[in-house]
Amino acid sequence: MSTAGGANPTRLSSCLVATALSAIKSSCYRTAMEVQTEYDQYVLEQLAPLLETGEEVLAIAYLTEIATSGLAFASGNTGWYLALTDRQLIRIQTRVGLRGPKYQNLGVEVDLLQDIEAAIRLRGGALVIRFIDGREKHYLLASGGRYISSQAEFVREILQRFGQGHAAQRLAEAQVVFDVGLREMTPRLIVTPTLLVLNIAVFVLMLIDGVSIMSPSIDNLIKWGADYAPLTTGGEYWRILSCTFVHIGIIHLAFNMWVLWDLGRLVERMVGNVAFACLYLVSGLLASIASLWFSPMVVSAGASGAVFGVAGALIGIVLIDRGAIPARRLSQLRGSVGVFIFYNLVYGFTKANIDQAAHIGGLLAGVICGLILARSATKEGQPQRLRRALLVALLGIVAVPSLALALPTDVADAQKVLDDFAVVEQRVIEKMDNANKHGLSNAEFAVLLRTKVLPDWREAHQRLSALKDLPDGFQKRIDLLVRYSRLRQESWELLLQAIEQNDEDLVKKFDAKRRQAETVLGELKSAG
Repeated sequence: MSTAGGANPTRLSSCLVATALSAIKSSCYRTAMEVQTEYDQYVLEQLAPLLETGEEVLAIAYLTEIATSGLAFASGNTGWYLALTDRQLIRIQTRVGLRGPKYQNLGVEVDLLQDIEAAIRLRGGALVIRFIDGREKHYLLASGGRYISSQAEFVREILQRFGQGHAAQRLAEAQVVFDVGLREMTPRLIVTPTLLVLNIAVFVLMLIDGVSIMSPSIDNLIKWGADYAPLTTGGEYWRILSCTFVHIGIIHLAFNMWVLWDLGRLVERMVGNVAFACLYLVSGLLASIASLWFSPMVVSAGASGAVFGVAGALIGIVLIDRGAIPARRLSQLRGSVGVFIFYNLVYGFTKANIDQAAHIGGLLAGVICGLILARSATKEGQPQRLRRALLVALLGIVAVPSLALALPTDVADAQKVLDDFAVVEQRVIEKMDNANKHGLSNAEFAVLLRTKVLPDWREAHQRLSALKDLPDGFQKRIDLLVRYSRLRQESWELLLQAIEQNDEDLVKKFDAKRRQAETVLGELKSAG
């Protein structure tokens, strides 16, 4: 906001001075309105530095801005002049209202109102100016005083320029009624702000613990409660909840919290605090379970599934009662929610390691919850809120444990086999290293291979080979590990034969097998 104008003009003392001043001003701009008062002239003089040569002032009006928060009237002795020209709309704030230029040192602030989408007059003497970026300014038209004629001219001109007729007026009125009604139904937002605080607090604690702000490691995510099928189905079922508060970097957190704040406030006011808490938790938990079913080897974290549930709830509400949300807001939501869902799903299908199962699971869970809550999302259905919230809670109480306990545990069993194999491999490597350090004879080394190395290795290899029908990505890594363990076993068997038979050809074959095993090990490491 910039400041325009210098010292305030003194009262015009004669018609001659007024005529001269008017002539000077008219050389810079034109006015299509009748200058009725000294204050009209004063306002035109404040406009002069902002106008281009030949720019025409169509109308001015004195209005009182209505605060958008709670629609409370602006307090204090402050008013606004709005001036409409053939090029722009200019807002001039005067701190002394209608008292006129006879008072010295008037504080004048000028604001150019550009990018206007529409101007709508509502019943009750309110003028709404809506901008392309979604902002709105509400002004109260005074019901008396000498500025009525200029106000009428102003309103007539601005509606002609930007108005959208009676349909737009009805849409705007419905929007105001909807917003006011939501606040009456749910005066206080509790759950959405609490969820934001909890998610941010967990992330801050992770940073204090030394976790990377941009790219936390897999180990750190698991440590802080990320969802991972081998651990979750192995008994740590609390992870299906804790993972919804753990985020994979600050960008992941910021995007989820932005969408939650944008959609959560609306949905919480529509269905109520208790129902929204149930909706969010049920969607998040079912999203985590969907991830365990379809992406068991993905380390899953973040509020995305629960946020998809909030978006899904809006879809479910509209499917049952299209009139629950005014047409204008519904159109806005259709765009924002649609883009959010489309972008995440399409982007997820084009990128690896994106937990699409959780997104889709959360969305479907949210739609189901929305269908249940739809009848309580309007003022008429408000008495049903608690009953509907209890139905959503009952859905979660029945579905979440049932589906969680039905999860296949073969992944957890496979992980145990892998962990046991890693222990055996570490033990064998240590034995081989100790043998080299102590300079064992060939005979002693042969005894070590026959009695300490190969028996343990063969048992671990057999357990690995028995792992079948696991998720594709996991099974591929298992198959590579089986190849590696088989080649390593064959190489040691050849080495044992070479020592016992003192055969150089067998030593060469052992060396070839060892190189093959190391090649497969490299592939295994590349596969993650």
